[in-house]
Amino acid sequence: MKTKLNRGVVSEKSRQTIMEKEVEEMYNEIYPTIKKLMRRYKVNVNKRQFIKIALYSYMHDTVVDVEEETCKQNIISRLEKAIIFAKNDGEKELSEINITRVFEKGIKNFKKVRELNKEYVKAIAYHEVGHFILNEEMGEPEGKTISISIIPCLENNSEGVNIISEEVGKEYKIYTLESTIKTVAMDLAGDISCEIFLGNKDEGVCEDYEIATRRIHAMLLGARIRTKGKYLGSRGSYLINGSINYTVLTERQREELAKQTSKIMKKPEKLARKILKKKRKQAKILVEALIERGALTGKQAKQLYYGKIKISDLPPAKINYIK
Repeated sequence: MKTKLNRGVVSEKSRQTIMEKEVEEMYNEIYPTIKKLMRRYKVNVNKRQFIKIALYSYMHDTVVDVEEETCKQNIISRLEKAIIFAKNDGEKELSEINITRVFEKGIKNFKKVRELNKEYVKAIAYHEVGHFILNEEMGEPEGKTISISIIPCLENNSEGVNIISEEVGKEYKIYTLESTIKTVAMDLAGDISCEIFLGNKDEGVCEDYEIATRRIHAMLLGARIRTKGKYLGSRGSYLINGSINYTVLTERQREELAKQTSKIMKKPEKLARKILKKKRKQAKILVEALIERGALTGKQAKQLYYGKIKISDLPPAKINYIK
């Protein structure tokens, strides 16, 4: 019996969009403070730049479990620090690199990263580049890349990161089979990139596949995308406030969910492999740039990826400890 997977649609609130709304409201609330900082240092900050640094700050503090009020104080403190960086560089406008540099003290010294096993560092780079390439080729389903880095966000960590920001004001994500395959392909691209280019599995595979599995489950259990006549049923939803309620599933339903998830998972895996194999040259260039510099802005990564510039054309890295 043929599986009909192209009919279902599920609408799910985006956590980052909620965060973005809070940040926008905060901008209006603390604008007098922002204005004072601009006057004091004679550096302009627009709303878009404030939202960007505030989102960075929120994401960073969420990882280390900082209280809400402290999060707000940290945003103002980090904004001022970014403004000071711009002032010291003789700039009159806040720039992307100023914002990125704010978080350098919470990041492991890049020299330590480069002292790690070279093959391990290369694996981190290929992992992050894999995510970046699929996000580009899939039409940025999760948002535009702000930065791509092999410098870990936390001191006792040795993982890289892709920072991606969704469009402000985009309240809902619509999940179909097609869109889920695209986002899951991006989730799996890090490990698949290491497998294709280095011939080994990456340590991030468990986390990436866990995220991918949750995406597929949300689509299947929220959108009534079912195998006709099987145990998951054809009406109602298993989502409660966007979270999957597994407790209501019977043993047969769990087996059916696993079966359908496994079947769907093969499609994004195949897609990611197909795309990455065609982008070997671009992947190598991005990896070389990351190993040399530690981090790239989204704009720099795009320019390298599309062949608009060479690594030698990039300006010197302004993050002080990246030599």
